[in-house]
Amino acid sequence: MNKEIKILTRQNDTNKSSLYQAFMCVFLKPMDKKSFLLAMLFLSMGTLLCSPVEGEQNQPKSGMKSGKDKIFTMGPQVSLILSDIHFNETVKAGFSPGFGAGIFFRIGKPVHFYPEIFYSIRKFTFDTPFIDLEHNPKVVTHSLSFAPMIGVTAVDNENFKFRLFLGPEGGILLKNGYVGNHNPWTKLEYGGKIGIGFDAYRVTLDIGYKFLMSKNSDTTIGITTEYQRQNMIFFSIGYCIF
Repeated sequence: MNKEIKILTRQNDTNKSSLYQAFMCVFLKPMDKKSFLLAMLFLSMGTLLCSPVEGEQNQPKSGMKSGKDKIFTMGPQVSLILSDIHFNETVKAGFSPGFGAGIFFRIGKPVHFYPEIFYSIRKFTFDTPFIDLEHNPKVVTHSLSFAPMIGVTAVDNENFKFRLFLGPEGGILLKNGYVGNHNPWTKLEYGGKIGIGFDAYRVTLDIGYKFLMSKNSDTTIGITTEYQRQNMIFFSIGYCIF
């Protein structure tokens, strides 16, 4: 019985090999080596080209939904700043335009940590100049500020966001255009900031108010208050890189 099974197995193997050889002769014999390699190359390229399309079809059309789930955002921004300054009721400057540029970060969602690093140029034209400013009532200051704010995203749609934010701000006065012997400016500035923000796709718009205070220099003449105060209205436009 075992001998018969072995014989049948050998016959089946022989038949299989014969069929395989016939298949190879029919389908591969007419093709030369170059044609076979070209056919395999076209099949491979077709597989590579079709695979991404299938992946995209399987993925949902998210648009900004992928960005909606992000917990980290950063980008550059530029600002228009309208600022005034008060040393006392007689020595003050009305609102004048200034400019700024910086980088913002947002970490978290919907409540997020919202720090900003900001370089600003502010201009002041004094109504009643200091003693040394009778012929130069305009002063331009340059400062570097840092604002570690907290924000919350109140509306978070696919392509639109509405935010609120507030927090402290501190800065260092890098340069001022005061010409005279009794410079009233000191280096350190500190205050607070509050505002609202809108995001449309990757573009951001922030509108708000902030104030900065600084202790007057001890050499100041004609100043009755110990601190100066600056009020600012700002309009910032930014772009989310991430």
